[in-house]
Amino acid sequence: MNTFSDNLENLIEASAFKAGRNATDIRPFVCDGSPLQCNTFLIGTNPASTVSWHQFWDAEAVTFDKWSWFESYKSERMVKKIAQGKNNAREVSPTRKRIDLFVTEAASLRILETNVFSISTPSEKDLRLTDRRPEIFEFLLQTIKPGVMFVHGGVAISFLKNRYGIDYAVHGEIKKVRMPYGEALLLGIPHLSPRNSSVTNEKITNWARLLCKQSASSEQS
Repeated sequence: MNTFSDNLENLIEASAFKAGRNATDIRPFVCDGSPLQCNTFLIGTNPASTVSWHQFWDAEAVTFDKWSWFESYKSERMVKKIAQGKNNAREVSPTRKRIDLFVTEAASLRILETNVFSISTPSEKDLRLTDRRPEIFEFLLQTIKPGVMFVHGGVAISFLKNRYGIDYAVHGEIKKVRMPYGEALLLGIPHLSPRNSSVTNEKITNWARLLCKQSASSEQS
């Protein structure tokens, strides 16, 4: 296997063991193609979907089949909702719809969707103390070295602030920050869930376009 894939698989196995979980509970990232070609991280707290990540990951080619994963995600979600008696449920969660909106509007950026903690749970509050392990996220960060970070949720923002000394107090403003591997543009916002009235689809669209614009300017300078 590729060195990146080897290291990632070792981290997945170690993280699952330390958390007392199965490796199938771990979703390190979602992207269209190779994670190594991504220049932008969309960072949340932890994934909610329990769709098996491994079946869509080609370790030899170092590529992820996002669209096949997405079809499985929609099918799994509907099965669960119907089992819960929610026959009018939608295939895509409100938060996932907003993630997809950002990815669509930031089309000029190569985006890797990831989380500070890689264990999948129904909600953030279901994370156990042993689940809160950032080793996989930090490996991705230090290996891929993103030049742009779009961070949503207080937990993710606080982690970056505490771990890397990022002084970031204003939500919704792009700031150039110093990371161990160099400078990056960072935009932190409240969680993308529609429950946060301060985050709207219009704002997400504007943030995506602004990040594209500033990223292009940074590459030219």
